[in-house]
Amino acid sequence: MGNAKGWVLSREDIPSHQNDLGNALARQGKFDEAEPHYRRALVLDPNNFDALNNLANILKTRGRRDEAIVCYTQATAIKPDFAMAHNNLGITLRELGKTEDAAACHRHAIALDPNYAEAYYNLGNALLDLRKFDEAVTNYQRAISLKPDYAEVNINLGNAFRHTGKPGDAITSYRRAIDIRPDYVEAHHNLGNALLEQDKFEDAITCFRHAITLRPDHIEAHVNLGNALRSLGKYDEALESYRNAIAGRPDYADAHANEALTLLLTGDFIPGWRKYEWRWRTKQLKPHGLTKPLWDGGSLQGKTILLHSEQGLGDSIQFIRYASLVKEKGGQVWLSCPSPLSRLFASAAGIDRIFPDGVGIPDYDCHAPLLSLPMLFNTESATIPQSVPYLSAQQDQTSIWAQRIQPFAGLKIGLVWAGNPRTDQPNAHAIDRRRSMWLDQFAPLAMDGIHFFSLQKGPPAGQLQSKPPEMEIADFMNESMDFADTAALIANLDLVIGVDTSVIHLAGAMGKPVWVLSRFDGCWRWLLNRTDSPWYPAMRLFRQAKSGDWASVVEDVQAALKERLRNQAREDIMGPEK
Repeated sequence: MGNAKGWVLSREDIPSHQNDLGNALARQGKFDEAEPHYRRALVLDPNNFDALNNLANILKTRGRRDEAIVCYTQATAIKPDFAMAHNNLGITLRELGKTEDAAACHRHAIALDPNYAEAYYNLGNALLDLRKFDEAVTNYQRAISLKPDYAEVNINLGNAFRHTGKPGDAITSYRRAIDIRPDYVEAHHNLGNALLEQDKFEDAITCFRHAITLRPDHIEAHVNLGNALRSLGKYDEALESYRNAIAGRPDYADAHANEALTLLLTGDFIPGWRKYEWRWRTKQLKPHGLTKPLWDGGSLQGKTILLHSEQGLGDSIQFIRYASLVKEKGGQVWLSCPSPLSRLFASAAGIDRIFPDGVGIPDYDCHAPLLSLPMLFNTESATIPQSVPYLSAQQDQTSIWAQRIQPFAGLKIGLVWAGNPRTDQPNAHAIDRRRSMWLDQFAPLAMDGIHFFSLQKGPPAGQLQSKPPEMEIADFMNESMDFADTAALIANLDLVIGVDTSVIHLAGAMGKPVWVLSRFDGCWRWLLNRTDSPWYPAMRLFRQAKSGDWASVVEDVQAALKERLRNQAREDIMGPEK
């Protein structure tokens, strides 16, 4: 007999009860068990926007993002002012790489709820991905003002500050995140990275070690610890850190590549070159996209090989010397290189055809990146190709410059004081800052009997407008359209002095005397504790004794210049020594 007041529903037939059961299970991480309850709630009430949002959350967590997007979208259609669902939809879209759409969702959530701290945080994340760093900072700061103990926001605010060139603010943000949550591993790790970029190596090491203590399997912290140790000259410890990272993640390319650079720096060439092949799996290099087989170093009789540039212009200049060895393997040797190098490389032995910027290359049989050639030829320090000079200037251009600079009396010295940061590589700006100088730091080199010639290109050349008054510097670089032009000028100079740039590689490859002012944590190619280079017989290295100490380096160069002037004066009187 029926109840006069109607049927009494079981709790299992109440949508909110099913939704609550799903929430309880989801909080325990039992997503598989939670999903049926949300779906039962939606069967009972298809317009239950809370159940749709919660179902979408576990679908996203389980990697079923496309299904999650459908649920979030349905929830916002049922309840257009559902700010949380708009925010969650944005998070999911960003995970799928739809960053512009994600930002629009977060902006919509903020419009619905101007005090929604999480939406400001997530909008900041999308803007960070879109490289709109100043806007990201604004949104992160708004999130913090609404939720001061929001540790995650402080981390990403620090990341945004690093991108905007405000390392001090970044460090402050990371420290604030640590104050909020002392065991926040990523805060310690990111603080270490910021300190590393500021050359505060010991402090960075402390941060990385703390991060590893909190999470021993933090692979990136092991690698960055290795980088900091290498910067302090602690090479054995650095290698240990890289190998710890590799033990934890055998396919981690950054660890292998940094181990390779350390091996090469310490002169352990054979394993170093082999390890260096891991560079192609890192984010620092764009894939070359070539589908032909990689050359194995064997005979090329009846075949055509394509050599191709990679990384910086200086790298290409250094390793184009191997083209003549490749030619000895038989076959045709073609080269793809940046157009500023193409006329210069026409003077290199062993190259049959050059394709500037890789345009119009016909079919070929195999390929090899220039920096893989030392590995393919099993290069050791004693077997570095010594056919220097292996690049030369065009004779007609050289003659023209000889006439133009003839009126400048005295020792003619080319000068380059700053590099060009590699914007396509992480941390490149920090490396460039450490290797580059300011023109006025060269003022002590001004002395009677010397005339300088600028070899500087790019924004740092603007420093000539306020050059030290005691320095006589001629600047013709606006007439240098490529490296062949620069080579013609260098051919008429007595000496080139500069920081570690492509220009010093050019001078070295031409056999011109070149003095290099090298930072404390110098490039791997200059090895350790040497004042000479096995790559360039006419090169002399002047190294920082401690990080950032250019003054003592300039003093050493000044003393060497004075000695050279004295020797020249002696030769003018007595003739060259026999």
